[in-house]
Amino acid sequence: MKEKDSLTSLNVQQWFYDHRSRLIFVLALIVLETILSFSGLGFIYVGDLAITILQIPAIIAVIILGLPEGLTLAGVFGLLSMYMAYKQNGGPLDHLFQNPLVALVPRLMIPIAAWAGYKLVRSIADDHTLSAQLINGGIAAICGSVANTFFVVLVFMYRLLSEQDRKNAQNALREKSRDIASQVTLSKDGVHSPDLQFGKSGYVLLLENGVVKRSGIERFEGMNAAQLGLDPEALTLRKMIFTSIDGNPGACMMYKSDHIFILSFLPATEIYAESNRNGLLLLAGLLLIFFAIYMSVSKLVQKNVVRKIVDVNDSLSEIRSGNLEEKVKVTGNMEFAELSLGINTTVDALKATMNEITQRNQRELEFANAAHNPPVLKKAGQPSVYMDHKTYKRSLMLGAMEDTVYRNNRISLEPGDLLVLYTDGVTEATNRQEKLYGEERLQRCVEENSGLSPEKLIRAIHEDIDRFVDGAEQFDDITMVVLRL
Repeated sequence: MKEKDSLTSLNVQQWFYDHRSRLIFVLALIVLETILSFSGLGFIYVGDLAITILQIPAIIAVIILGLPEGLTLAGVFGLLSMYMAYKQNGGPLDHLFQNPLVALVPRLMIPIAAWAGYKLVRSIADDHTLSAQLINGGIAAICGSVANTFFVVLVFMYRLLSEQDRKNAQNALREKSRDIASQVTLSKDGVHSPDLQFGKSGYVLLLENGVVKRSGIERFEGMNAAQLGLDPEALTLRKMIFTSIDGNPGACMMYKSDHIFILSFLPATEIYAESNRNGLLLLAGLLLIFFAIYMSVSKLVQKNVVRKIVDVNDSLSEIRSGNLEEKVKVTGNMEFAELSLGINTTVDALKATMNEITQRNQRELEFANAAHNPPVLKKAGQPSVYMDHKTYKRSLMLGAMEDTVYRNNRISLEPGDLLVLYTDGVTEATNRQEKLYGEERLQRCVEENSGLSPEKLIRAIHEDIDRFVDGAEQFDDITMVVLRL
């Protein structure tokens, strides 16, 4: 048993240790709530109108910590409201806030409404920007404040209306009982009295020795108190008592004239008919106000957050589909302006990189040399060179062996560069003295005529070969390809 108690103690200590920051924050908010309540700082006065801000700690708790902590702060708010009402007890409304139904229940609706509003808006409009967080918090605060006002006004006004109805019922009962008491007479024929009905459904019972002699409802005549469900001991002269007659709840008042007891009764449905009707109208009005606020906030969120997010997503969809000319033009606040600028800057950088790669690919020549003569390369502003096997990879001739792997070469060409490709019939062209035209003569010819167009350069090389061979018959093809960037 001691070991179990020890483990329980350790678990409790560990729980407090793990949640110490949350507990400290909750305690700080409770202290803030207490200070606001006792110092009077929890109210903002605009003329004779006092606007409370005592719900703020509960709203902060539910947004930052969660619903349980928010309910805790709301409970503290309600209890402090009850305490202040008992302490002051001089204001015309203090007696109402001494009732937990008015002081506590509406306060508990604050975190529930704030939490619901916060979760709802976050689910549709949270883009993780500062403005979205502020809007979410603001809507949660509005929902909590409106819920507090809604339920306080609803419960508060309903209680006021109900009290007024009870006072009206008390006056009606007293007036009717006095009127009957002044007119009731007793004769050998029995009890005689004026009309024993009043209001819409109220009636009077005249009792003698506990038996109903006359009644506004004839079927009650001749019945005793027990049959009617009345407890005679619970009745007090000239005091309104809530009871039931024949299972019908309501209020009654009893007077006495000689030995005749006059019991006036009003059903609860008639007593509270006015407050019930006004309560429903009040509820409908408050619901309309709440709906109007909700729709206004929804439109605001739709216009300033949701619509902007949709526009950003539409632009991103265009960009993802390959339209890099699409621009995000969502502004209106700093976060969306920075988001638009960031996306546009990223896309521009991507376009620049892609253009650079494209241009490089357009200027880059990838080739494999299958034992061919080395091409002549003349870079702009530089002397011509042979692309021989010392610099570039050269492979076996085509078809010599199966499964031969030909190695690739890459060369970047810039505007003005010249590349001359030729067959061995060019360099091996032979004159009458059986001397070869050779690579040196070809390179010199290319160098001397590099300013010509590719077509004219080929013609110049061909003419130089013809002069060299001087009509000697050739036994190989003379083929050339000239590329200029």
